Amino acid sequence: MKDNLYKLSCFFYRFVKNAGRKEDIQSKYPGIDLSLFIQRDPSDNLKYLEWEAKVLKSGKALAPEICDVIYFFNKYKDNLEKKDINQYKVEEFINLRDRLFDIRDNKVEKKEKYKVNKDEVSSGSDVIYESDKFIVLLIENLQAAKFYGGGTRWCIVNEGKFDEYLIEGTVFFFIIKKGVTYFDFDNNYKVAVAFDRDYENNIIDIYYTNASDNSSDNANDFGIDEISKIEPKMKTVAKMQPLGLMNKIKSGNITSHEICSLYNVYMRNKSHYLLRDLYDVLKNYSDLVPIFILDSIAYDTNLNIHLINLSQQILQERNKK
Repeated sequence: MKDNLYKLSCFFYRFVKNAGRKEDIQSKYPGIDLSLFIQRDPSDNLKYLEWEAKVLKSGKALAPEICDVIYFFNKYKDNLEKKDINQYKVEEFINLRDRLFDIRDNKVEKKEKYKVNKDEVSSGSDVIYESDKFIVLLIENLQAAKFYGGGTRWCIVNEGKFDEYLIEGTVFFFIIKKGVTYFDFDNNYKVAVAFDRDYENNIIDIYYTNASDNSSDNANDFGIDEISKIEPKMKTVAKMQPLGLMNKIKSGNITSHEICSLYNVYMRNKSHYLLRDLYDVLKNYSDLVPIFILDSIAYDTNLNIHLINLSQQILQERNKK
């Protein structure tokens, strides 16, 4: 009992502290949208939020790229000489990003990075546009992302990040120049295009990222001179794709099978932001949550106490029926 009370007090302390930090930073940077930084915060206490806001305000990078850098900084900071993000000036963003990607590429995971199943590559990619100069692919699974994303610095080729984007419902296309390779030193020989959608399947944002992981909301920055033909096709295909699980939660159109998928993704990656989605599922769709998930959450001492208590409450109510 005392242990649960202590966990509960810690949870509310973090909740109040995070709310206060968000308000303070928002007041310092009015007009800056902090929502993506909060959603994808890897620290669980928003300790990177002010630095992220500062970089976004400077125009050095777009929010998705900043989130990617923070993800890898949080993961690999012990490999850096300066381990506090606030030790890095805004002007050092590009150097920090490149250093983090170098660390990532030199890790053991590099050995597995480009091992792909050819059947899965084939089933996870569709050609939606082709000309003498470009081929454009819809990317539907991790194997296709690894295969066609080879030679880039894209985080989508990592399982954890691909899963996160999949849950969010982001639709990816790769625009690849024909006859150009990594060894031609053209950073724009591959460009990833991300379409973010809301729970009504409206496209709310489009951003382009070249092979060096430089991002822009303008395709012309990367020399895609056929974009007037390519983008309408991508928009049409993007709107035809299934909603992500996060948007299905918001729309109230989620199934037990999809709840299992969400939980399995969390178990693979232990992503903090997925805990918020699990909480929303338990709170709003408790009747659809399989018993094994409730049991697992109810006795997982690594989760926050609020989520544990909610799961235990649902189990008690089911036992009464």
